Parts: sequence; structure tokens; C-alpha cells
Amino acid sequence: MTLEQRQTAEATEPQTHYSPEEAGEILRIAAHLQDNTITAEQLRAIAREAGVSDENLERAVQQYEQSRQAEAQLRQQTIARRKRRFKVFALFSAVIVAMFAFVASFLFIEYMSSPSRYSGLGFGQSQSTYFGRKLLTSSQHCKVYKEQVDGLNSKERIIIQWADGREHVVSAEFSLVVSAFVAPSEKRVAIYDEGTGDVWLIDADTNALTWTARRGWMLLYPDTQVQVQVSYNDPLVGWSSNGKEDVLLIRLANGSIEEIPIPAK
Repeated sequence: MTLEQRQTAEATEPQTHYSPEEAGEILRIAAHLQDNTITAEQLRAIAREAGVSDENLERAVQQYEQSRQAEAQLRQQTIARRKRRFKVFALFSAVIVAMFAFVASFLFIEYMSSPSRYSGLGFGQSQSTYFGRKLLTSSQHCKVYKEQVDGLNSKERIIIQWADGREHVVSAEFSLVVSAFVAPSEKRVAIYDEGTGDVWLIDADTNALTWTARRGWMLLYPDTQVQVQVSYNDPLVGWSSNGKEDVLLIRLANGSIEEIPIPAK
């Protein structure tokens, strides 16, 4: 087919029509395939060729630029929101970590000040060895010793040894036991832990531990609502008896001795 015949055939073929949207998509694909950009002048020339007025083209360009700016603004706002959320999350995490550290420090300090209160939880009992047994006090039928814990905290434990060879080891560990007294009935032992300032009663048969007083603290009698302050200096005096029950003797801040009857079991 000659060139003239081809031109004649193309002129007689029915023309395909495209909507503005389709024309724009075709031009976009063509520019992508060409891997090139189109200048504003080229865009105007294409628009004129397609029968689009310069006025409508400018309006279309303005609308497109506004849309592109709005999209860019939206992306920036999204990034800013993500940054704010990350900062809030980081701050919240820091607060949680700080609170956890505070609680852990508080519990550690509390345990260090009075380890025997937490003996039921098993703290300070594993992987410990003991040495240096020292006699604290004795009575007709029993002796009370303390042993040093060879561990990180250098704590102490109490052993009650009976004349028949039985030994009771108190499960709790103490800081620095400086004195111990066996009750007249030999049913209880009172000890004073100078490291924490606590006075404890030990049941000689069951090893049950009862906290009784602390140096400088107030003693309250529920029946009379009377409060007395315990001495800051060596508050544990010892024992006496009223003929029916053991009586624990506690030194008060004013120098007097407070008698606390301990009911018989």
C-alpha cells in the first residue's frame, strides 16, 4: 500500500473519541512511557490541540496544585501526629519504668530494714551458709544461739537448742541481734534486733514469730486506748512472771519499764 493510499484509508476510518478523563490518563501513561516530564508550555500546546481553552487549563492547573498542596499538608500532619504519639508513649514508658524502679527500691529497703517480716516469702533463705554460732542466752532446759549468714547481706538466724538435743531454727533472718531472753515458762524467747530496732517473740515449740515493738514507736493498748513511747535505747529488758503468765518487760522513752503480760498457751 502506498503512502497516499494509507493516508486516504486513515482519513476514511471512523474516529475514536475519548472523554477528558480518558485523554488525561492516556497522556499520563504516554509521559510515563517516555520517562520524561512535560513543561507548562507543552501542556498548553497539548490542551490547545485538544480544544481546551487557556482559561480552563489554568483553572485545572490551579485545582491540581491546590490538591497536591492539601495532600502534602495532610502527610505532614500525619507525621506530626505520629511524632506526638511516640513522645507521649515514650513519656508514659519512662514514668512506668521510674515507678517500677521506685517500688523495687522501696521494697528492697524495707526488706533490708526488717528481713524477718518477709521470711514467709522465702527471701534470703536460698543458697545461704552459716558460721560462727554464738550463745545469746540460756535457761535450765534450753540455749539460744545466733549464727551469721555467709551471704551478700551478712544476716543472722536464731537457733533454739533444748537439753534433750532438739534444735529449732527460726525461719526468718535478722539484721543484728544483740540480746535474747528466755521466758520463765520457757515457752517463749524474746530477742532484740538492733539493726532494725524490732523486738520479736519466738514460740519455743513452734518457732512462730510475733512482732512486739520497735524502738521509738508507740505502744497502744486497745482496751484503754493509752499510748506509750518505746525507748530509743535497748528497749528489751527481759521477763518476769505474775504467777500465772509470763510478763515481757519493755523500756519506755521516759525510762520506766512497761510490763506486758503474755497469755499462756
